[in-house]
Amino acid sequence: MRVLMLPDAEFLDRERGLLQRIEIGLADEGVRLLHAAPASTVDPSSSDAPVVYATPITYYDRGLPLTLPLRLSALARAIETAAPADQSTGERIVDIVYALGASTWGMALGISQRLGARLVIEVWSASLIDPAANMWGRALAARKVDPRRRPRENAPTFLTPLAAVASALARRVPSDRITHVPWGVHPADIGPRAIDLSRCFTVVLLSSGKNPRAVEDAISALALASERIPTLLAFVDAGLAERTPIWKLASSSSVGRGLNERLTVIAELESRRELITQADVLLIPEPLGELRSIVLDAMACGMLVVARKDPQVEDLIQGQTAALVSEPGPHPLAAALIALAEDHDRAARLRASAWSYIHDRRAASDHIRVLLAAFDRSMASALN
Repeated sequence: MRVLMLPDAEFLDRERGLLQRIEIGLADEGVRLLHAAPASTVDPSSSDAPVVYATPITYYDRGLPLTLPLRLSALARAIETAAPADQSTGERIVDIVYALGASTWGMALGISQRLGARLVIEVWSASLIDPAANMWGRALAARKVDPRRRPRENAPTFLTPLAAVASALARRVPSDRITHVPWGVHPADIGPRAIDLSRCFTVVLLSSGKNPRAVEDAISALALASERIPTLLAFVDAGLAERTPIWKLASSSSVGRGLNERLTVIAELESRRELITQADVLLIPEPLGELRSIVLDAMACGMLVVARKDPQVEDLIQGQTAALVSEPGPHPLAAALIALAEDHDRAARLRASAWSYIHDRRAASDHIRVLLAAFDRSMASALN
């Protein structure tokens, strides 16, 4: 089986670790991989190989809609040059086009139709349900152009790590085209990791930035918690700091109460997993409605997760994987942070149960097994 992995720039920047785990796992199963990196993310002056378990190519991810045919032709040539098929055996250049990132779906549909490959789309967010349903209709519309095609030829298969998203999408797309594929990570050897308030209490803020009130609540919660935890330090993503008034809020006497002195900005925070997972707490002040693998990595590495309740994300389980807050506002978030900082036994139990959840139910090997089975079903459907 040959698989073209087609991430967009946002997904690639945020989920490099996940992509690498997928590539390693599939390569170990004998899958031949091509990794198409968006040209906007490739540094021509860098000599570092972006991938080692897949054949790397580049595609043009930016351009007006009218340039899509040209960009598709360039991608097809890059694929044929990098991994030519053995024509004597009837081998396809690509069997599966695996689209990761909503902005690449149009490119993925076009290249799958051009190469006669199956299209598989990752839907990791509830916000992508409508676009996924539209993509289903768009793919089926190709039959009107070419009546020789079977009704579902080149129609996509959808994968999602969220059971709630799978259920919602099944009301818009035939359920046999949807597979629940939970993401997996590697559980770390966390050992006896205890919070030491005499040293510091470190909190990483994870927010979409789309909800200004959630950002304000988070800054205020951190400020309130710091009044009880003098060693509290907070880390935020540089992109989030640029998109929202975090510094203004942190320096405000009514909201941040001088939190700016405890705040550190980190560029590409979500891609720096080895650094970030050394912190004590991952704070999620809003229901994101989507899965980000940093949440699973946090649990796998012994971080404590404090989050608003999110009915879309089944991995956030009160008392088992996270300390969940149902009430809005900064005070419940601050109370949850303080409780974990001051009750070491409670923190240790939560850390251990979250790690066990990842070990038992979200291992990277399970992710690869279910993903490969989904690819096989997609291939089999092409023969029916």
